[in-house]
Amino acid sequence: MKIQFNSEAELYQRILPALRMKVRELSLANLTEYTVWNYLKNEKWKYQTGLTLAKMVHDILEVTREEITKYLLGKQ
Repeated sequence: MKIQFNSEAELYQRILPALRMKVRELSLANLTEYTVWNYLKNEKWKYQTGLTLAKMVHDILEVTREEITKYLLGKQ
């Protein structure tokens, strides 16, 4: 069975539990699920094709504090 999403918002809602877990794990001040989502969407997944839900969740769980910090500092 292939899972399809009709919008980015629908996909975000589906992987939100993994994003919440990562935010709790990293415990950085003012870090939100949406920040982790944007980092992955704009930096890691931007040019990838054929992403699976499993791969996306894996990437969420593997993102490091250093990657997020670098991303946040680059946005300032």
